[in-house]
Amino acid sequence: MFGDKLKELRKERNITQDELGKLCGVAKTTISNWENNVTQPPLEIITKLAKYFNVTTDFLLGFNQNDLNNIEKLNTALREAGMVNSDETLKEEEIRLAIDQARQYKEMWKKINDLPNKYPDNNNLNNNKKIENNIENNEN
Repeated sequence: MFGDKLKELRKERNITQDELGKLCGVAKTTISNWENNVTQPPLEIITKLAKYFNVTTDFLLGFNQNDLNNIEKLNTALREAGMVNSDETLKEEEIRLAIDQARQYKEMWKKINDLPNKYPDNNNLNNNKKIENNIENNEN
């Protein structure tokens, strides 16, 4: 994640949060929030940090080639669904938000699907799991 990369780069450079904050024009607590993934800086500061640390913004944001391919797939899917015009390009912030929301959605479903295992004595949850399994078996 962004904060982990930022902290790693800052420590490699042997600079304090206060020093990095002065470079970015923000308080030490803001740098701490970024490093702890509480908040993220605006794109202009991400670009400034990338130049300072001599890395790409993709690296700072944790994107790899697979992520970039998925972003293109996301753009295509949104266009096909009519949610984005064919001549419209999503801003990096919108893409990041969509990816974050998809990850949160995936995590939510993992937790929901794990409820019967977590609470095996709850008959309602177990009955729902049985119904789900029956539906899956009938679809195959």
